[in-house]
This record gives sequence, C-alpha cells and structure tokens, in this order.
Amino acid sequence: MSPTLRDWLALNALPGLGPVRLAPLMRRWREGGDLAWPQGWLAALPASLAQPLRLWLEHPSRSPITPAVDAAIEWERADPRRHLLHPGHPVWPELLTQLPDPPTVLWAKGELSVLSQPAMAMVGTRRPTREGQDNAVRFARDLVGKGFCIASGMALGIDGAAQRAALQAGGATIGVLGCGVDVIYPPRHAPLFRELLEGAGLLISEHPPETRAHPRFFPRRNRLI
Repeated sequence: MSPTLRDWLALNALPGLGPVRLAPLMRRWREGGDLAWPQGWLAALPASLAQPLRLWLEHPSRSPITPAVDAAIEWERADPRRHLLHPGHPVWPELLTQLPDPPTVLWAKGELSVLSQPAMAMVGTRRPTREGQDNAVRFARDLVGKGFCIASGMALGIDGAAQRAALQAGGATIGVLGCGVDVIYPPRHAPLFRELLEGAGLLISEHPPETRAHPRFFPRRNRLI
C-alpha cells in the first residue's frame, strides 16, 4: 500500500519531520523493502513523530495537522490549474529522488504538462551586465527552439530575462519559488508572473500558498531547480 496525497500532506505537516529526516524513509519505501504504509513508517519513526502520525491516521478529527491537510486539498480543488504533486504522482519529477533531502509535496500552479518536456536550468546574477543579459536571452531562445523548457527561479536579472525570453519565443518555462506560488516575489516581476501563467508556464514551490519569501528559502529552492 502506498501513501495517498492526504498521507503525503500529513507527513509534510508533521512537526519535526523535515526533508532530511524523511529522506531515508522515502528511499526505503521506494526500494520496496519493509516500509509498507502505514505500519512500516510508524515503526521506523521515533515515538515523538509516530504518535502524532498515528493520531492523524486513527482520529483525524482530533489531530492538529488535519487543518493543514484539508486546506491544501481545498486549495487544489478551487482551481483546475492548481496541483499538488507528491512521490508517485504521474508527473512527479523523478530526478528529485536523487536529492539527499527531496521535498514531500510540491504546490504547483499553471500548465502541468511542461514537466514532461526536457528542461534546462538557467540561473545567474541579479545584476547582470547588458552583455550577460543579452546572452541569457539568446541562450533561452535557442534552447526553446531545440525543444527545451527553461527552469529558473523568477529572480531579478538573469533568471527573469531567460524566462521572459522563453515565453516570448513561444516556449515553456518553470518558475521554482522561494515562497508560495500565489506570492509574487520580487514584486517588480508581476508582469512576468502574469505572462507565465497566461502562457506555457508553471510555478512550483515546496512551501504552502501565502508563504512569504524568506532569505533561507532561496538556497533550498535552488536544489529543486
């Protein structure tokens, strides 16, 4: 038996169980060993984590993590262009499993089909020279012409220039955010966010909606890019 979407959301909301502690459990589960859901997971977790998870499994109405699970489900249901991705989802990026700390759940908004395209990451300084920015635009356009999707972080400078060029060339782009997918950051990129969602674009974040940008989130989002 595999965890359902609600199960992954519960694991994601479990206090004290972050990606680093969850990673070895996810590897054992994927390898088809002794980590059947849910009993194998409960046995593998320390008591401080197994107890609240068991409470959620057996008595969800009494669990403090139930509101976070329900809120995520309602968020996805409210708009057909909102998506909750998790291990085992048909379009879950399998390369994420190679990370030492893969995400448990990804919130996504936009055109989900772009995840099936080959992608090239393009990131760079927020203060590029004119030549650097022109090179980013040219690279992005050429890559789109070869069938690549451009993945980047929606930041000022090279990131934004590459993603905007990809869209203007009729291509697709994935914006990986250090905030919730409904938070426009940096604010100056509001037109780019709009253009991305109106075209062949997808926003992805491991943070729930309405999560504000924070400096410590950006190095972590880079591993997803």
